[in-house]
Amino acid sequence: MEKLDYLIFVDDDPFTNRFHEIILKRSGITSDFTFFQYPQKGLNHMKELLQDRQSLPDYLFLDLNMPDLDGWQFLDELQKEDGSENLSVIILTTSLDRQDAERANAYPMVKSFNIKPLTVDFLQSLIPVSKG
Repeated sequence: MEKLDYLIFVDDDPFTNRFHEIILKRSGITSDFTFFQYPQKGLNHMKELLQDRQSLPDYLFLDLNMPDLDGWQFLDELQKEDGSENLSVIILTTSLDRQDAERANAYPMVKSFNIKPLTVDFLQSLIPVSKG
């Protein structure tokens, strides 16, 4: 089975992060992932990757509803960085608001808008089909 190299999750809820960690391990799609419970730390990390031209994650999973720095502010700050157009962001939220989905899709880096929780099937759908 093909695997993804690296995933990053930004979500302020430790229980959601733990659940998603279990789902990641169960899916087997990667063994390299990082969770940021504090959005500002996640943003700083992403900016550093972009500024230093380091390898970017295959996907950045981002929650929208977080205190201090919400997902919208996170996206606004991230898109100011050179190279942000090379990011693949997946919104992972509890929001059922269609306007949130439309707003998220206005960001070129957002590739998908999904309702929590993450599932093994969805993760496996992210693995590129190998040609061979």
